[in-house]
Amino acid sequence: SIGKAYAADKAKELMMKIGVKAGIINAAGDVTTWGKQPDGEPWYIGVQNPFQPDKVDDVIEMNNNAVVTSGSYEKYAEIDGKRYSHIINPKTGMPSTGLISVTVMGPNATLANGLSTSIMVMGNNKGLRLMKKFPSYKCIMIGETGKIIKN
Repeated sequence: SIGKAYAADKAKELMMKIGVKAGIINAAGDVTTWGKQPDGEPWYIGVQNPFQPDKVDDVIEMNNNAVVTSGSYEKYAEIDGKRYSHIINPKTGMPSTGLISVTVMGPNATLANGLSTSIMVMGNNKGLRLMKKFPSYKCIMIGETGKIIKN
């Protein structure tokens, strides 16, 4: 799951190395930034509402960091009225349930992606405990009922 995020981190590293002062890299939703926009404003990223794709649940001000979302609301199969996510729980071999979206923000897109996918499988309680081990990262979890949980 971390391939796109790793590519975004490496592209950012390369751009900074060659002297690009600011930028935003979007690797199919795995986003990393540095510097500010040309008008001096910070970068802003919207967190999509998984139930209403044309709306955002939150707007994140970016300051040399990354934001990554894992979710079951775009890539899934619906069989007999039940939704099956593409994110698989390795303990059960079945799709993850409980959370529909996990967004993680922090200094590194690769780690943020690993955390967001892990939390999708672990669920919100274990996910919050995991996030305490990474104080420079924050998350927004959205449950299948629409409940929003932030750390």
